[in-house]
Amino acid sequence: MKNFTLLLAVFLGNAVPVATAEELPEKIRHEMQFLVGDWEFTATENGEKHPGRYTARWTNNRTVLLMTFRSDKHNATGMGTWDPVTNEIVEIWYGTETGRLETRYKIKSDKMWTGTTVLSGFDGTSSKGTNRVEKTGADSFRYTETTGDRTMVLENKRIRQQQAPDVSTLSGFVGTWEAKLENGGTRRWVFTMSPEGNFLNNQLTTLDADGKTAWSMNGSIGVHKDRSALTNWCVSHNGAEMAFYWQKMDGPVWHVTNNKNDRSWKFTLENGLLTSVSQGLVLKFKRLK
Repeated sequence: MKNFTLLLAVFLGNAVPVATAEELPEKIRHEMQFLVGDWEFTATENGEKHPGRYTARWTNNRTVLLMTFRSDKHNATGMGTWDPVTNEIVEIWYGTETGRLETRYKIKSDKMWTGTTVLSGFDGTSSKGTNRVEKTGADSFRYTETTGDRTMVLENKRIRQQQAPDVSTLSGFVGTWEAKLENGGTRRWVFTMSPEGNFLNNQLTTLDADGKTAWSMNGSIGVHKDRSALTNWCVSHNGAEMAFYWQKMDGPVWHVTNNKNDRSWKFTLENGLLTSVSQGLVLKFKRLK
């Protein structure tokens, strides 16, 4: 922490007091929290438009924001904190094209920050200006700045990360299920969750009319890292290896494809029934236990 404080002091130019965790008001932390995440923006700078991306992350003690601002025109890195002396949110940015930009904000309302800017160029020149942050929605805000001969408007939209696949979403499958076949046989599917909760182990067995095993397959459903999808890795009784990719649809419905992409299944788990539909074959599994 001592090394980080020293680094922060160097970055900020040793001119900005940094609030401790105890000094940072919870209301201000809540306001700064709004910026945390990944954002896409469209910048209009002196009439010229260009897209880009902005990110903000807390440090471990949640008193400083580490920020990046990237576009085809700008490459800047910043730090944001609370100045307990002036009661302002202050950000210090260093850009490869612009130099050092210091912004200071006063919280005017729950949707508006207004402040001042100081831009120090690489050539030694300095320009002052004003800026404003307007929250236009839960996941959007507008940044407006006029500093020297530069005017900039940024329309920012939060990038919502797609929810990572989670084996726990299949917990309703846990149990033993059986479906009757037209030939008098039975198809049995047994699901058990691993002790760690990160794999759903399953065994699919086809029994003939006499109750003897005609075919079986053992599998384990987990998260496929490269595909970012729930995957059922399976081995049949004769050693054949297969993979099935599970995708959650609206409601209690799953769409499943195999690794050969030559067949698909629709599974619906509802009202105590597990219904499987594939290539015109409909099986209704009833839970035994």
